[in-house]
Amino acid sequence: MVGLDPADPIRGFRGRHPVTEQIGGDAARWDWENLGKNLTAKAVDYIERNSDDPFCLFFFPHHPHTFIRPHPDFHCTAKSGLRGDFIQELDWCVGEVLDALEREGIAEDTLVMFTSDNGPTIIELWAAELKAHDMTGGLRDEKGTVYEGGVRIPMVVRWPGVVSRGSES
Repeated sequence: MVGLDPADPIRGFRGRHPVTEQIGGDAARWDWENLGKNLTAKAVDYIERNSDDPFCLFFFPHHPHTFIRPHPDFHCTAKSGLRGDFIQELDWCVGEVLDALEREGIAEDTLVMFTSDNGPTIIELWAAELKAHDMTGGLRDEKGTVYEGGVRIPMVVRWPGVVSRGSES
């Protein structure tokens, strides 16, 4: 783990929320509200420092996990509540990365792939049901299952000159 101090190891978890209730590892923690902006700044910096050579940037924003607050700049910016605010912040993060590619003059030569790692959790599904929102688009089950609701995810590709705008497959 980056930043983990051997003198302060993560010894275990207590409670129901291991991310927020871990024992030890204080040096490796981060400020959740600023995480999106901080990760985006690091991604943009990487692009700026490496734009003269081929590179692969694997950018993992933490959005849109509902039990973590988005940056205050995005509070109450969406009509759909906290999850919507997170999506607003995610849109900003992706926009900053794409803008950096444009500024560096490499956007036309860069393959950008936007995808997810899994479907919603059961808790997210329950919360969405209260608002009559179908997070899986009618697919069965959720993250952690082998059913389509857990493993079927969207992917958007931007590759000028190779993938036609608006195409589907």
